[in-house]
Amino acid sequence: MGTTAFARGALLLVLGSGSVLSSTPVLAEEQTLSLSRVIEYSLQNNGDLKAFREGKGIRDSGKVRAGLLPNPTFDLEAGTGALTGSSDESSLSIGVSQEFLLAAKREKRRLVADHELEIYRWQLADRERLIRAEVQAAFYDVILAEQRIALADRAIALNRQLLDVTRERLAAGDIPELEMNLVKVELARSEGARIDVARALNQNRAKLLSFMGVPIGEQYTLSGKLESAPILTKTAASLKELALSQRPDLKALEAEKYRGEAEIALARAEGVPNLTAGVAVRRDTTAMEIGGAEGKDTAYTIGLKLSIPIPLFDRNQAGVQEAQARRSSVETPFAGRRQGCRTGDRNCLRQPSEQRKNPVPVHDQYYPPT
Repeated sequence: MGTTAFARGALLLVLGSGSVLSSTPVLAEEQTLSLSRVIEYSLQNNGDLKAFREGKGIRDSGKVRAGLLPNPTFDLEAGTGALTGSSDESSLSIGVSQEFLLAAKREKRRLVADHELEIYRWQLADRERLIRAEVQAAFYDVILAEQRIALADRAIALNRQLLDVTRERLAAGDIPELEMNLVKVELARSEGARIDVARALNQNRAKLLSFMGVPIGEQYTLSGKLESAPILTKTAASLKELALSQRPDLKALEAEKYRGEAEIALARAEGVPNLTAGVAVRRDTTAMEIGGAEGKDTAYTIGLKLSIPIPLFDRNQAGVQEAQARRSSVETPFAGRRQGCRTGDRNCLRQPSEQRKNPVPVHDQYYPPT
């Protein structure tokens, strides 16, 4: 009876151990990420990208603000003659006034807000492009370090085998002791090299996890191998034209240039004063004496008021000058970056699709020409 219970407990222990061992590869498989998964995870969880995406609400609110109309003004005016000895005389005026935007200011403000949104979208696309490049470079740094670890382990194993053989030959008197010491030095050198590679691996993995925005305590296994950059099939001229038409950083600078032109038009429109129109109802009560009898006379009037500032001194000259300076400050980097693409900037000579897939040529980065 005791033997049967012991056998049953041993069987349950074996089954439980088997289930635990079988579940471990599943967990590791769930945490194994390929390059595409790493890039996708980084685009969703990178801290800088998430913070920049939150800025879209600022641009949206700016567009809403640009389309708003000025609020009307309620006017109330009351007067009495009690303080001047004419208590029977009084006046009351109630009116509403509205400011009207002239020179199409509202449309120009909305155009500037639209350009702000366009700039934001292109800047976000450019940040995502750079994150892809940095994540891919960090990913291959980790893969390369892991392969170097494997090579270092293999070198250590070979040096240890060589040390065993050298000891046997020294014991047999075939070689001097100096040769065995040289093998020991080589073994120590290979072990030191492995420590350096392991340190680089930890640094590269921490850098990649930082780009990915992985919470503290979570670890992922990477799956991938070093590959050569794809061979370009298009000519350099066609790639330059493609880069000039599709690179998000150039598009963002171009949108900033258009925004500068819209701001100049808006600043000039701001120099035109707005018209304020108002309507009011007024009641005047006066006292009169006819034939010794006192009476009151009440009169109601409706008035219309138009007012507009005279642009004699301020025609928003400073605003126009500021907008022109802002546009000029954008034209220089925009022209310089376009010129860089025309003269053969390395980053410009790859298609945008290839930049997303392989923004950093692996064979150029890890295997430089000798």
